[in-house]
Amino acid sequence: MSQERSVAIIDDDGSTREALEDLLDSYGLPSHSFQSADQFLSDLRRTGVCCLLLDVNMPGCSGIELQAELAKDPNPPAIIFVTSYQDTRTRTAAMRAGAVAFLAKPVDVSLLIAALETVLHETIV
Repeated sequence: MSQERSVAIIDDDGSTREALEDLLDSYGLPSHSFQSADQFLSDLRRTGVCCLLLDVNMPGCSGIELQAELAKDPNPPAIIFVTSYQDTRTRTAAMRAGAVAFLAKPVDVSLLIAALETVLHETIV
């Protein structure tokens, strides 16, 4: 899989980042982890990312704010929200803004893999 197919994990919870990294690694999907949206925005590796696994509530720029910022790009990465924040209004706004999925923590692995397969247009299981 090429660098252009990497997944960014953006979550302020280190254990969540580690668990998602391990999961993606077990499927052979390259990933990069970031503890904040701001860290992701300032990192040069973001140019090779095709998909974000993104939390909603984080210090600084929220996941929803990052989604709005990335929507300004001509070819933004796909976004899969993975969050414990299950507000219906936020979920609806995220999906209307183009999110592929809005998944609850702890994440159902089969739902996450299905969302990733949609983004990558290939079976990864």
